[in-house]
Amino acid sequence: MELMRARRLGYPLTLLYLDLDNFKTVNDTRGHRAGDELLMKIGHALKDALRATDLVGRLGGDEFAVLLPNTNQDQATRVIRKIEQAVWRETHTMESKVGVSIGTATPGKLPAIIDEMIAMADTRMYQAKNAKKSHIATPGSHSW
Repeated sequence: MELMRARRLGYPLTLLYLDLDNFKTVNDTRGHRAGDELLMKIGHALKDALRATDLVGRLGGDEFAVLLPNTNQDQATRVIRKIEQAVWRETHTMESKVGVSIGTATPGKLPAIIDEMIAMADTRMYQAKNAKKSHIATPGSHSW
């Protein structure tokens, strides 16, 4: 629905694809219950860091998507910083250094279906993860 609204009203739409780095270590060392609790904490922290109009959801495993209506790439940069801080607050005291790799998609021409934006952001997330963990890949960026 948000994609249709953005297309109709002509505003930008950004999708972020987040993958928690080193999350498997939490499950391996502290157990799956601790991993589940951390995922819930991070989900709540993400929601608290975002605007009421933003959408956040868990895609599965340790991956989340964030949809940012009426947000261009520059504006998304500020949101990404809030997300990084939110994840850090939930994980910085842990012995496992859990971080976040983020891929972004802010297409100039909005696609027909949201899955195209998810695939674009997912590809960029893997670029970020391969470059180094706790990294963000955006169009034209190499390192933040």
